[in-house]
Amino acid sequence: MYGIVAPIWNGERYLEKCIESVLSQTVQNFELVLVNDGSTDSSEEIIYKFIKLDKRIKYVKQDNLKVAKARNRGFQELSKYINYILFIDQDDYLEQNAIEILHGALLQHPESPASYGLGRFVGMNGEYYTKSISDAYGYNRYKIENNKRVIIRDHYTLSSFDVLAVWPAIMTPGQMLIKKEAFISTGGFDPYAEPADEWELTLKLSTISDLAYIPLFVMNKRCHDRHALTSGIYKNNNMIYIRKKMAQNNGIYANFNHTAKVALKYAILFNCNVFKTHIRQKNIKGARSRLKNIIQDIILYHTTYNNIH
Repeated sequence: MYGIVAPIWNGERYLEKCIESVLSQTVQNFELVLVNDGSTDSSEEIIYKFIKLDKRIKYVKQDNLKVAKARNRGFQELSKYINYILFIDQDDYLEQNAIEILHGALLQHPESPASYGLGRFVGMNGEYYTKSISDAYGYNRYKIENNKRVIIRDHYTLSSFDVLAVWPAIMTPGQMLIKKEAFISTGGFDPYAEPADEWELTLKLSTISDLAYIPLFVMNKRCHDRHALTSGIYKNNNMIYIRKKMAQNNGIYANFNHTAKVALKYAILFNCNVFKTHIRQKNIKGARSRLKNIIQDIILYHTTYNNIH
């Protein structure tokens, strides 16, 4: 049985589309938990409308504790019969066969703690920004091989820790179907990592085993200025916090310190290339932000990671 969790904070504009995409799945044996994280708009009215229509929906209301705690709360509210979990954001929506596709990938790779597909960027009015699979965020994956970063040519291979450590190749948990036991073993979403808590969850899952990957669209990601990916706040202190955790020689990342160090090196090189692009395009704001990231990463590399060999 599947459990879908949707944290909600002032989501009135797109919430109906999100809920409808869950209810219309080709797989129907699921439970949907809606967590109202202190909304002050008409989100609650929309939620009550759907509760009257479908008994599989459970509603939880709390103060505004932010998204990571809302997701964790939603997981806690799922029934004991749930085997697989998917976390969907309030303004995103699933493809109709998303859960079916993701579950199929886990059946093909039973050792994987989670499976994921691709997300399509859509505008505020529903226009597609991502035109094809090959243009999708995360379609081109890279791995670290012999201390070098190389592209993965086979688009049906699994995604290992090193694939995910350079940059957040999975842009949102709405792309993933996670085994319940695996999610529990990670400790869930880390509130201190927000808004990059999504990235860290994928990293923690990949320390268990490689993630099953399917190069198909499974969801649609709304682009607007509240999103971490589109507003440029997905980096900086939040990702530094996570990379410091990856350098610890105990805990979940203990066997991945060296890989994390090499990944950080290539993250710096990646940011340098983006910085050059901003300069060529005379994007001063973008260049300054990226330069700040580069400086922070270099300092981290030569301090926290200095003794890792």
